[in-house]
Amino acid sequence: MMVSSVKKDTRYELRDTDISGLSDLYFPKEDEESHVRDVADVLLEMEKITPETYERLRKQSSARTVETASDTETLLLEAGLCSKDDILIAKAGLCGLEFQHIKPENIQKEAFEKLDIDFIKESAICPVKIDGETLVLATSEPENVFAIEDVKRQTKMKPKIIVCSQKDIEAVCDALADEKFVHGLDDIISDMADVEVVQEQEDDLEDLEKMAGQSPVIKFVNYLISNAIREGASDIHIEPKDKFTKIRCRIDGVLFETTQSSLKMHPAIVSRIKIMANLDIAQRRLP
Repeated sequence: MMVSSVKKDTRYELRDTDISGLSDLYFPKEDEESHVRDVADVLLEMEKITPETYERLRKQSSARTVETASDTETLLLEAGLCSKDDILIAKAGLCGLEFQHIKPENIQKEAFEKLDIDFIKESAICPVKIDGETLVLATSEPENVFAIEDVKRQTKMKPKIIVCSQKDIEAVCDALADEKFVHGLDDIISDMADVEVVQEQEDDLEDLEKMAGQSPVIKFVNYLISNAIREGASDIHIEPKDKFTKIRCRIDGVLFETTQSSLKMHPAIVSRIKIMANLDIAQRRLP
């Protein structure tokens, strides 16, 4: 009986008895290391940067111990290799989103009012329109998932994200904030017409204080102060005339008329300001 001899293949023989796993057997070369697709890859595909620039970016990135997306963006912008819009378009492509320019006239007011304007500015997320149960949001920071989740929590609506520039968001906020401010003043003045008016007499101080504490009066005085701050005014002048009260603000040393109110509301407006300043509303001869 013949027994055939089988030649032993020693190529895969483990000679080092200290080997504990596959990680001890495989050492990838530098060019085999995994690379996460980023903005630079998309810009290269868009032909916004050259292959030579791409390779230079990769070398500069590998020289850092810790690399972030902002590092690559900063290098590109500082070198003038592409624009901010180019980077945002690349970000949108990286996230599978659409890039759009937004304008104030294209913003649905009902959607814009879903979020506080300070939150919009801080989070760089601007509501664009409502589509059924979906709220379309434009953002210059599509990677900020925490802010997007915050919007979802606040509005109870499903967010749909598009990418836009920060400049567009700021322009929308400036335009719609002014418009909202003007419309808000019209509503306040309309509400003030329903306020029960009392005469400014010594025996009516309790009623005058009550009148000054009514919501339309509070809102109107708050508006006057907020508007003065927005305009950079140094002081506010509240001047009773024959048929109305004139409101003026001093801006850069010049007095400008900002609005008017009913003359019958003058005592309540003045009393409200005195209450805010902890002054005695019974005192007539002092501010």
